[in-house]
Amino acid sequence: MMSSSEFEEWAARMDLKEEAKKEIQRIRQSPPARRVGGGRNNVSGRYSSKKMGVTIQFESHKVELPAIYMMEFNDDVLEYYDQPPKIKMNYFQSKKDKNRKMAYWYTADFFVIEKKRAYWVECKTEEHLIKKSQEKPDRYFRDNGRWEFALGKNYAIQFGLDFLVRSSSEINWILQRNLEFLEDYITNGHIPEDQIIAKIKEAIISAPGITILELIQNAEERFTPDDIYDLIANNIIYIDMYNDLITEPESVKVYLNKEQRKGFSIIEKSSRKRISPKMIEIKNGNSILWGDSAWTILNYDNGNKKVFLYSKSTKEHAELPINLFESYISEGYIKAVESNNNKESNKLNKMIAEASEKDLEEANKKYE
Repeated sequence: MMSSSEFEEWAARMDLKEEAKKEIQRIRQSPPARRVGGGRNNVSGRYSSKKMGVTIQFESHKVELPAIYMMEFNDDVLEYYDQPPKIKMNYFQSKKDKNRKMAYWYTADFFVIEKKRAYWVECKTEEHLIKKSQEKPDRYFRDNGRWEFALGKNYAIQFGLDFLVRSSSEINWILQRNLEFLEDYITNGHIPEDQIIAKIKEAIISAPGITILELIQNAEERFTPDDIYDLIANNIIYIDMYNDLITEPESVKVYLNKEQRKGFSIIEKSSRKRISPKMIEIKNGNSILWGDSAWTILNYDNGNKKVFLYSKSTKEHAELPINLFESYISEGYIKAVESNNNKESNKLNKMIAEASEKDLEEANKKYE
């Protein structure tokens, strides 16, 4: 969350009027206007926000909870508040050829402060919005492909702010499936003991890019799969909820935090290059790795299509047909000797695995 001075700097950059600053400060300093509850088709609960340092209420696991995740992991979002203070919605009602001014009190689902804007948010299913637009087309309607709530928009404009409507049709469905899997872990809010958390983090540090499946398989009796999912649900360890399906644990990589994942991504793009078969030149005197042993190409007999190899460590000689040799390369059994660049990349990977989140955040900014 922003400090008082950081808020003032943000407000100055936004060129906010004094009325807008007071309205936003009222929201920032107020508790949630109401406690939410679930319905027949919804599961309500609380999400422990690392960004906000408090628990955030959600009334629907189908719309509001995915919205919370999107705000939690969106770097542009500085702060967000659930159930902000009530606001007065004014409208005119036609009665006997006269427009009568009416009003009612309304509570938005969230108020969001981003780097370059601030706005109230209403989250609804697409079906609900369609129904609303049919009942009250002057209030709920589509504009340039996006849903609008006219009364909310009118209220926000007076402060130079905005009002957004989030539809379930905008939800990332990989994220949604992950939330469904983690639903019990999120609503229960259970956090394992500190010593278990330390063991899981130690396993992640010792094997950068470890998958959920590998983490579970390496657990032995130190921790359980439930412990891992508890930490993911409570944002204590990190997976890419937007792009990786947690139901495919063999391919989901686990990190200490988002900054660590970004650090590894930078290394993968800039330093770590997969060695392809074309990078192995079949030339007398060149070195290769066959299994765990280093071999030297003694001779390539182009006429007989054979490669003759020698291992200095085992004092062995080997003779392979060229088609079999190339097959071993393509299948990864034979590789080029690791270059200094790859060794340096491995050192960087180790440094990233052991660096603090703050250090990684600063380092990543240099490469963005």
